[in-house]
Amino acid sequence: MYQYISFCFADKVFKSLDIDEIANTLVSGGTKEEFRKIYQEKIESWKVKDVKFCITGGSRTGKSSFINAITGCQKGQKGFATVSVYGDTTNKAACYTHPKHSKFQLWDLPRFGTVQHKSEGYVNDMEFTKFDYVLIFFDVISENDIWLAKQLKRLMKSFCFVRSKLDQDITNEMQHDCNTIACNIRTKALGDLEKEQISGVDVFVISSADTTIGNFESLINHMENNLDEGKYAAVIYSLASISKPVIGEKFKVLHKRISMIAVVSMLFKDDREITTHSRSDIILTNLKNEIMFYINTFELTPPVVQKLMEHSTFQMRDILCRSGEEIKKIVKNSLESKNEKIFSFPQMPSLFRESEILLNTILVGLQNDALYVFGQLPTFKGKVVEQENISISNV
Repeated sequence: MYQYISFCFADKVFKSLDIDEIANTLVSGGTKEEFRKIYQEKIESWKVKDVKFCITGGSRTGKSSFINAITGCQKGQKGFATVSVYGDTTNKAACYTHPKHSKFQLWDLPRFGTVQHKSEGYVNDMEFTKFDYVLIFFDVISENDIWLAKQLKRLMKSFCFVRSKLDQDITNEMQHDCNTIACNIRTKALGDLEKEQISGVDVFVISSADTTIGNFESLINHMENNLDEGKYAAVIYSLASISKPVIGEKFKVLHKRISMIAVVSMLFKDDREITTHSRSDIILTNLKNEIMFYINTFELTPPVVQKLMEHSTFQMRDILCRSGEEIKKIVKNSLESKNEKIFSFPQMPSLFRESEILLNTILVGLQNDALYVFGQLPTFKGKVVEQENISISNV
């Protein structure tokens, strides 16, 4: 009985191979080059793609707070967007580079329709054509908001409206039914847009202070639908793990990598004469790098985990806060417990299957650990670090 693996990304199937013939096909030059091309395009492209978000709208609409929620920066840290209760703090376009991914930029634009920034020329002056995604922040839909929406439609730009102070709305309404409040605000805003003959535009009611309430998950889904796959991956990998929906999206995007990673980890520049020891070291290094990427993406870094480790049971306790070499050893022991000769060339199909199972098990465990940390430390922020530029070796 043949077993098949399919490499599916979005709605396109790139390759189906008989898993029992992997050992033969992996040493075929053409097949290796095809795998590498797909891998670079679908798995690694997020590292090199520029992602530019535009954050615009009226004063005191929560733009700076949203930027800080996305970057995970706190007051006093480099990249923190100043939040003021006195009105506009943005007199000119300000670029905030995400601390975990240098190619992900959030541009905070000044309010327009003022003496300093008149509507005429605003779209050209602020170079809206360079942005991948535009978020218009509002308290009440204004004439300026309507005008900008029409300009963005003319430019065929992906954009949405965001009301970002749901937590304050709940307090002001003196009730705790956040869903009803969010629905009422959203319905009113959509009605205002419809009156101005602006259709097909989404409105999201969120709280930058508490992303567990409101439409934050729907906003993330809107980004997914309006960004190409590589750019969306860059956004998700970079986001602070600030809510269950974000952690869930990270899991979804990471899970799509597993089959490809398992295969690519076994591609070699050398031929089938490579020694079993060399082969095992290359494969283990690649699998270790992938696991460390999961840990960094979920922000399960030592400052976070060590704070809870003494009083908590983590599902992935054995690999958290471990060195790369220690993780390699754990992976090696796990795979060899299934088959002591699993790294020999004839066992490549078995190695693929077991590697895929192991990565999936670890990813599920790390997601659960991230959800636990989120629940236990809602206000604790780990040190923001640049995503490591980890790549598959010897590919």
